[in-house]
Amino acid sequence: MTNLEKIQSRLDNAYSMSYYKILQYKNTIRQLEKQELLLFMPEWNTDRAFEYLSMYLQKLAKKYQGQNVRAIAWISDHDKELSDLHDKAMAKVNQAFHEHNRGMLFKGLIEFDEIIEKIIEAYNQSQKAS
Repeated sequence: MTNLEKIQSRLDNAYSMSYYKILQYKNTIRQLEKQELLLFMPEWNTDRAFEYLSMYLQKLAKKYQGQNVRAIAWISDHDKELSDLHDKAMAKVNQAFHEHNRGMLFKGLIEFDEIIEKIIEAYNQSQKAS
């Protein structure tokens, strides 16, 4: 089990952790993910970037498995701000490919992950309110 997997496992069991501790774990995960990208693709390579994108999306699919995937479609009609943030994160990933920029690719994927989390949370809250 890699360091990244160990920390993600701890975060998965974070029910009783303080918010500050959860943020620390998330920050550590982001740092390890960035190191993982830099090792996977030491310099820009479009094929490797697509492969990394595919792996990252598979990881997100696992992370959000069993959660309300309808939230993504719902958000475009119900929360313009979150929808715009989603679109900006995707645009950043797209721009990274045009500019051959690993840092931008990483930031765009992180933003995408964080906005998906917010979208699912907003959707769940709206469903509870109805």
